[in-house]
Order: sequence, then C-alpha cells, then structure tokens
Amino acid sequence: MNETCRELLETYYETNKIPVCIVGQDGEILLSVPDQEMEILPEQFRLLCIQDFQLQKRDREHPLVLALEPSYFVGVAQMDPSAYLIFGPVSPVRHTPEEIRRSSIPFVSVEQLSAFGTAVSQTPLMGCRVFVNAFCVACYLAGGIYVPGESVFLCNNTAASDLSGKELQRESFYDREEPLGHTSYEYETGLMDAVRSGDSELLKSRVFQPYAGRAGKMSNDPIRQERYVFLSVLTSATRAAIDGGVPQEEAFSLSDSFSLRADTMEDEWEISVLMYEMLLTFCREVARYKLTAGYSRPVRQCLDYILIHLHETITLDMLANLTGMCTKAISQKFRQETGLSVRHYIKEQRIGEAKQLLSSTDYSYIDISNYLNFCTQSHFIQAFREVTGMTPQEYRERN
Repeated sequence: MNETCRELLETYYETNKIPVCIVGQDGEILLSVPDQEMEILPEQFRLLCIQDFQLQKRDREHPLVLALEPSYFVGVAQMDPSAYLIFGPVSPVRHTPEEIRRSSIPFVSVEQLSAFGTAVSQTPLMGCRVFVNAFCVACYLAGGIYVPGESVFLCNNTAASDLSGKELQRESFYDREEPLGHTSYEYETGLMDAVRSGDSELLKSRVFQPYAGRAGKMSNDPIRQERYVFLSVLTSATRAAIDGGVPQEEAFSLSDSFSLRADTMEDEWEISVLMYEMLLTFCREVARYKLTAGYSRPVRQCLDYILIHLHETITLDMLANLTGMCTKAISQKFRQETGLSVRHYIKEQRIGEAKQLLSSTDYSYIDISNYLNFCTQSHFIQAFREVTGMTPQEYRERN
C-alpha cells in the first residue's frame, strides 16, 4: 500500500478513531491504523472476516458489514483480488472488557484476550447506519472505490459457526434494485414489550439484532430526520414505561429530559446512542418499580420525590411534610421497608447517577459533584468510594 493511502487513513482515523487495516488473502496485515491493529484484530478474526466476505459472495462494489456479538459492527471490503479492508469494530453502546473477552474466545487466543478486550473497549460508540456511511468513506480513501450505502449489506457473522447443513442468513441493509420498506411492526413492538416488562437483557438482544427496513422519511435533513425518529421512539417508550408501572409524572419528566438532550445534538450517531440510552433507562425504571411495588404509600411517595429531586437538597423534614408523618415515624418506616436510612438511600441513588455520568459523558468530577448536590468534590469522592469501593477516576478508567 502506498504512502498516500496510509496518510489518508491516518488522517481519517484522527477524526473518528475507528480502527482500519488492509490485509492479504492469508490474513497478513499490509497496513494498519493505528499501529497496534494486530492486537485489535487477531489473525483468526481477520481470516473469518475474509471468509464471511467470500461466503456472502460480495465483490469490490458490494462490501459487507458483519454484526458480531456483543452488538459490534465490522466492515469488510475488497481492495483488489488479493487485499481486503477491515474497518472497525464499533458498537452503539459501551461494553466492558470482560463482556468482549467472553464473546471473543472463539477467535482470540488466550494470550491475546486481555489486550483484545482492552483495545476494543476503547473504540467509538456509533449506530449501524452511521457506521455504514463512515465505512463507505474508508473504502474510497483506501482504494478509490465509491460505494453508495445501498450497496452495503449487513449480516450476522457466519464463518465462526458451523455452516454444514445451514442456509446462510443474510439481510439486506440497503437494496439497490428495490427500496427497503419501513421497519417492521414486529421489531418496534418487540422493543416496547421489552421496555414494558423491564427486561434489560431482552431489550439489548432486540436492539442489536440485524433487521431489514428503515424508519419512514420525515425530513430531507439527516440530523432532523434522526431527531424525528428519536422523538417517535421516545413517545412509544414513554407510554410503554407507564404501562409497565412507572408513574406518569416521572415518565413524562424523563421524556422531557431526553427530548431536550436530543434537541441539542448535531451528530446522527450521538442521537442514535442517546436512543439506546433512553430505551435502557425506561426499561430499568420499569424494573425498579416492579421491585418496589410492595412499598407503602408514604415510602412510595418518598422514593418518587427523591428520584425527581435528586439534584437538589432533600431533608427528612421535606419528606415528613410530603407524607403527613413526623420525621421519626417516616424515618423508621422508610428503613423498615427499604432496609436503608433515608440519608443512605439518597447517597446510593446519587452515586448511581454519578456512575452513569462517569461512564457515558466527559463531565469533570467537580461538575458531577455540583450537579448531584454534594457539598464539596472531596465529599463526592469519599461518598463514591464508600458505595463502590473505588474513586470516581478509577471507575471512569475501568468503564
């Protein structure tokens, strides 16, 4: 590969941090960006990507995107008869190195598991549709191949499984000859059923399953289109959460919060990631309310109030006035039913939200401390260590 190709791919990598390598038919790396690509994509993995490309009968003008467990996408394109471009992996959601290592055992040696899990956990978050667009650009930079999105196909990884006696399953991500229809009703209801039941694992499996179809066209502007899709799904998820037991006021407050966040975003992939976060948040709220359904009305009132006012000062006197009980009575009742004091419960809820902010945002520790109403940053760090056993910095580095 010439030096110009390398420089173009290195510049492209600096803009999106998506790993890319060009390999020969035998899986040997001819070019790697970044240089440690050999750790990110082991030889066995590279060979399986090439094998899938050939099994799916793809060619130079029709690249392939593989859907891998756990919810990762990898692009494979042919540069010439003896060279292939492998782009990725990326995922719409952050996975822990341990989750990645468990799913990588079939094609990663024991010696490489740790390095592979760490490297892949640092790749960017990106939805499938945006990944396809980025992949098309990489094909052009690497080999001068203009590939429209309609020519890219999405399928499950098949080479790593036993193919004997099985029909290869391939779904068209785009179809050049005939435009795709809308996303199926069954797919949409499947997502909402998972939210309604509060089953996070079911939600994850349904979000990341390959599917044909696309959302109805509501705007010619891609960002506005993505926002409209987000708001449509948000409306359905809010109703599903209420059906699942989340109080209307809380569900609507969450809906308003996510709507405002989406309104400020200017990248399609950010909105796509936010959509997954939104669905998972509603799903977890349903699960939480199912677990606490047996609480008495006063304790339920306290829990609801704490959740809504988590970023404000909350005192026992406020909760007593809310429930019409004296401070001693509501304190005892709260501890009896939840197993925690009011103060300890509030601290755990704030640290839970801090964990979400540390793993999914770049907010500074002082910003998070102020946002969650800790009196000082040192108090926040101390409380975080008491609940999690680690400092905020240690938690962010691990997640």
